[in-house]
Amino acid sequence: MPSLFDPYDLGVIYLKNRIVMAPMERSRARNADLAPNNGALNTRNDRYGGRSIENRLRFTLETVDAIAAAIGSERTGIRLSPFGRYNDMPPFEGEAETYLKLAAELSSRKLAYVHISDQTKWADASIPKNYLKEFRQAYHGTLILAGGYLKANGQAALDADEADLIAVGKPFLANPDLVERLRNNWPLNEPDRATFYTAGTQGYIDYPICRKEDAGQGIPPTILAHSPALSELRVSDRVPSPERNCK
Repeated sequence: MPSLFDPYDLGVIYLKNRIVMAPMERSRARNADLAPNNGALNTRNDRYGGRSIENRLRFTLETVDAIAAAIGSERTGIRLSPFGRYNDMPPFEGEAETYLKLAAELSSRKLAYVHISDQTKWADASIPKNYLKEFRQAYHGTLILAGGYLKANGQAALDADEADLIAVGKPFLANPDLVERLRNNWPLNEPDRATFYTAGTQGYIDYPICRKEDAGQGIPPTILAHSPALSELRVSDRVPSPERNCK
């Protein structure tokens, strides 16, 4: 089974490991990541709604097709939240079948990836047992899994063949050298929630990194973030991260 620290070829992007920053679309401006989830209930009863699964999926698939036609399917991804209950989203008839049908439709379109947001760890949601494996069987492309994952449960998801890549949100934001910290079992910075969704650089690029002499083994004294958002900045734009004792 692959390790979290193995490389992965995503086509237009070659990843040095299987840990990515969530959500990916904020780190790759030239790619498109659609997110038809999180609190938008379809109550239409025309050709874009009603009881028909095909109608429910029509708008999403037409949008995917339009974007893929404009920039290429290999640069187009989509983020889904099966059984998501964020913002009081209610269950609906045929929910499981709807997402499996969508998985099959997306599989035929050869997208860059499908990104599953598993809300069971932070919202009143419940994905049925083995459903992720069913989704995996219906969708044959690159699958990213997000939702409270880190080293142990992320590796377990790879071992169970539930995903190809593991997306990490808040811990990645607070640890620009997250991959090296996880690889070496070094302690993590705690994210400062007061800086979430605020303007400016505070809480985004000012978290400290581990130093070689402090950590006691093999990383350079300065490490740029593994997030493509920072690694793609021009050298003149980069703000050096502060250093700290990692013991």
